[in-house]
Amino acid sequence: MVWKSSRGPDPAYWCAQGYAICNPDIRGVVDSEGDSVLWDRQDGRDCHDLIEWLTEQEWCTGKVAMSGTSYLAVSQWFTAAEQPPHLTAISTWEGVSDVYRDLVMRGGMPDMGFARQLQDGSFFGKNQKEDILSEAERYPLMNDLWENKIPDFDKITVPAYVVASYSNTLHTAGTFRAWRRIASDKKWLRIHNSQEWPDYYDEQNREDLRRFFDRYLKDENNGWEQTPRVRYSLLDLEGGDMVNIAADHFPPSGVALTKLYLDGRARTLTTEAASDEGRSVLRRKIQSKRGVLRQAIRPEDGDGRLPKGSALGRSTRR
Repeated sequence: MVWKSSRGPDPAYWCAQGYAICNPDIRGVVDSEGDSVLWDRQDGRDCHDLIEWLTEQEWCTGKVAMSGTSYLAVSQWFTAAEQPPHLTAISTWEGVSDVYRDLVMRGGMPDMGFARQLQDGSFFGKNQKEDILSEAERYPLMNDLWENKIPDFDKITVPAYVVASYSNTLHTAGTFRAWRRIASDKKWLRIHNSQEWPDYYDEQNREDLRRFFDRYLKDENNGWEQTPRVRYSLLDLEGGDMVNIAADHFPPSGVALTKLYLDGRARTLTTEAASDEGRSVLRRKIQSKRGVLRQAIRPEDGDGRLPKGSALGRSTRR
């Protein structure tokens, strides 16, 4: 495991199967030149160039795929949307697909906990790094800055092996959103019942992923196309989880959707909308604690779009 990068494929296994692994530093990180950004279309453009460089190496067949969890999944959305000619497939294991909705303004509410961890605990390099916290404070509503942090799903057309879960508070919504919206007609979804890292390195799941890559990178006729387009899990709090249930789509047929409402007074989810009094109490509490949201809950103020902007902060190298 000494050569394995966190959240990425293990060379000890994959190289023995005839694959080569590349783990580059992104722009502005460690010794890479430039300023680093947090999940946006610049990442995709940079990785487009990297993929095309890889295909020129004598040991490369001309087919490149991407794989990994978390950050290494997010970067795949942006890269695939840039359509590098030699990108052949992607395998995304739980990844944010909209920084505004998934990371800093979840459900329209400021939520900077993990964004702060990313900003304070990573992206160290020689130059500047994006100050996502200042940007969120300055631009609380959707604008060009945040639009740039959403990949162009309509341009993601390569075969895609997408893995999601119900319980990852950071990645769940974004993973399902991306799977629904990507334009590829060769996309498979598997919903596991555990956590991204143990699921990614599980021997059975690794073999499943190898079949996917063998099909599209090695052109092996291994029957991968017969894999169910959706395999989902049913969770049982008493320990009787059911996994790999086959379906043609998700949610599967026969599922009854239930709309739930947040009751601000009782602080509960209910099947009936709260009364006008309950809604007004919730609105006053939000405004008193987070005044910046007052615009967001007043539709008469218009769409609230703000001008494009960004913020950069000096990076401290460790």
